[in-house]
Amino acid sequence: MGGTLPDYIDPMRLAEAHARLVGQLPLSSMPRLCTSLYSDEGRVVAELQFGIDEQGVHYIDGRITTQLQALCQRCMESLPMAVETDIHLGVVSSEAEANRLIGSYEPLVIHAEPMRLAQLLEDELILSMSMTPKHPAGTCKAFSDEPEAPPQRHANPFAVLAKLRTKDS
Repeated sequence: MGGTLPDYIDPMRLAEAHARLVGQLPLSSMPRLCTSLYSDEGRVVAELQFGIDEQGVHYIDGRITTQLQALCQRCMESLPMAVETDIHLGVVSSEAEANRLIGSYEPLVIHAEPMRLAQLLEDELILSMSMTPKHPAGTCKAFSDEPEAPPQRHANPFAVLAKLRTKDS
C-alpha cells in the first residue's frame, strides 16, 4: 500500500493543500517504541488526510496499522500484536490554542516545522499499545501445563552433627 512516507512533513502546509499521504515507514525508525518490542522488524502503514475544518482548525485524520512483535511481560518471548488506531489531531502552535480545540480532536502542538513524521506515528502507536502486553495464560510459556515435580528432599546438613553428638554420649 503506497510507497515510503516522507521523513519530514509540514502539517500546516499539508492541511492548507488538503493533502493525502499513504505509505509505509519501517518500525526501526521509531526507537522509543522499539525499546518495548521483542523485534524492530516490520512496517507501519499510514493513511493520513490533512485539511482545514469549518472552524478553521488545521487537522490530520487517518489510520495507522502495523503488526508488532511485542515483548510478553510474563515469559519475555515474542507476542504478535496487530495494532490499528485512528487519529484525529488538531494542529496548533501553542498550549492556549490546544485548550480551545473543540470536537474530537487531540491536540498536536507543533513548535518547529517541519516535523518528523515517524515521531508523530510513533507517539500514536505508543498511546494505543498495552502497557503490559502478555500472552493469554493458557498459551504463555511462563505457565506450563505439566504438573510441577515434587520438591526434592535434600540431606539435612546438620545430620552429621547429630551423629557426632550421639557418639560422644
